[in-house]
Amino acid sequence: MQPGIRRHCSDTAARFRQGLGVFACIVAALLASTAAARPGGRAPAGVVELSIEGLDHDQTEAVVPALEIASYRQRKRIGERRLQRLLGQVGAEVDGALQVFGFYDSKTQVQVEALENARYRVVLAVDPGVPARVTALDVRIDGAAARNERIGGLVSGFQPALGEVFDHRVYEASKAAIERALLRRGYLAQRLVERRVEIRRGEHSARVVLHYQSGTRHFLGAVQFIGAQFDDTLMRRFVPWPDGFRFDQARVEALQQSLAASNYFDQIEISQGEIDAATLRVPLQVNLSPNLRTRYVAGVSYGSDEGAGVRGGIERRWVNARGHQFFGEAELAQRRSALFAEYAFPRFAERISRYAIATRWLDEQTDSVDARSFLLGGNAVARGHHWYGQASLNLLDGSFLVGARQPGDTRQDARVLYPELRYERVLAQDRVRPERGASLELRLLGASDALISDVSLLQGRATVKGILPAGSGARILAQITLGGTATDDFARLPPELRFFAGGDRSVRGYGYQALGDTDSEGVAIGGRHLLTTSIEYERELWPGWSGAGFVDGGDVWSQGRPQLALAAGFGLRWRSPVGPIRVDLAHGFDAEVGGWQLHLSAGPDL
Repeated sequence: MQPGIRRHCSDTAARFRQGLGVFACIVAALLASTAAARPGGRAPAGVVELSIEGLDHDQTEAVVPALEIASYRQRKRIGERRLQRLLGQVGAEVDGALQVFGFYDSKTQVQVEALENARYRVVLAVDPGVPARVTALDVRIDGAAARNERIGGLVSGFQPALGEVFDHRVYEASKAAIERALLRRGYLAQRLVERRVEIRRGEHSARVVLHYQSGTRHFLGAVQFIGAQFDDTLMRRFVPWPDGFRFDQARVEALQQSLAASNYFDQIEISQGEIDAATLRVPLQVNLSPNLRTRYVAGVSYGSDEGAGVRGGIERRWVNARGHQFFGEAELAQRRSALFAEYAFPRFAERISRYAIATRWLDEQTDSVDARSFLLGGNAVARGHHWYGQASLNLLDGSFLVGARQPGDTRQDARVLYPELRYERVLAQDRVRPERGASLELRLLGASDALISDVSLLQGRATVKGILPAGSGARILAQITLGGTATDDFARLPPELRFFAGGDRSVRGYGYQALGDTDSEGVAIGGRHLLTTSIEYERELWPGWSGAGFVDGGDVWSQGRPQLALAAGFGLRWRSPVGPIRVDLAHGFDAEVGGWQLHLSAGPDL
């Protein structure tokens, strides 16, 4: 093959169908095995078999605990008199349980069938009846909070609305949201002066009355730090508001997050002091315990991409009284060795949260790449709620060989000065194992041969990930990554600025950096453009352990259109104390570079 020639993938459609078939088989196997694998998945046989008809899943889940007879599904015997008594109270128990959903006149028919060994099958046929709907809704806030847009939106958007079923769960959630918003925005003297819900069973109607008195908004007062290892001048820089600012719980939480992110403190506790009745200022007391000043790390490592190795590092959480920080790490692995050091200047509550100077030496030896480089960079970091941004200026200097290599080959020198912008956003309640969430990662960089660099380029990359629930204990995980490079001299791009695909964190079923344009001997040399995608079904097997089936696809190319190399596989997941650890076995369907591959990886799902 000539340099830059694409692999022939005319049978992509057939491979796609094959991959989907394997994926479907794996998902079916996970579904079939879950009931047996999950502890308590099959309840022991008792004296009563109970089934309920006519209700949806949520209603059934609410009714079963309310039924005294349901407890006999795990018991071995029941007397005739007790059985009849429990059957006689079933109607009232069902009716009481369904009221939370807005049903107040349900009817239940009970059928009992005697089985062998003094056991019984009880079938409940439930007609929930006509639900009560909201016919009158009077939700009002008197006082200064009535002018707050956020709180006003909760009032005007109160659920259940007029004409909707009066679901007690929805009502309580809306009521709690108003009260929470009042407290979070500083209306600490707010009162619920009238609360009334009138249910008229004969009319199937509900009348709702909620009246609040918000009072005057309070203010944030002085912040006192106790137990800090720094003076008050530095500690006051953590406070993200001026004295006397309107009370906002989000700002108090931002203070706590900023203190935690600094890594200076082991324990952080924020409490409110006594409110000044004249000024309505709320003083805060912050009790702190210093963290260990120096942290050392050492251990062995293994990744399918890098191979086996050892690593060690030192973290100086504060270097001096100004709070400067230092981090250094060394890694020696089969295919990758690196030294990294960073000196940081934290800015705490300011919009730019820190500046840093970083340096890195890298030696990478893979089937596709032989590269040694030195990187010097300076960066500024900004953080917000769920997002992270970084702007940096980097100087990369080194030499490399890409593709097939022979002893004595002349190495290509590379020097690139490039600014870079990064942006990350994660939306998830639980970062360890989110049931639902999404993330976005963007990267943009550029260089000019008119300014120090040996080559001009403009490069962008975007990754989108998503997670959705797929039933009890199950999730669907999907991701797509797109990248593109504009340059007139691709051959002079160092490997760090080329796109490759394949490996643990890319397209499983293929070796590390195995996908891309190839040289005359069929060895990948990277490419200008990148496309990778994945869909995965994961289901919990035991507490802390889950199984997964997945289909991956991707390509790296410089001309024409992408021709996806596909793979399918299965794996095991362990929620370790330090985050998810994954072991995957995948088969790549590309005849030239595919095959069975074992992958070991770790890190967050988003």
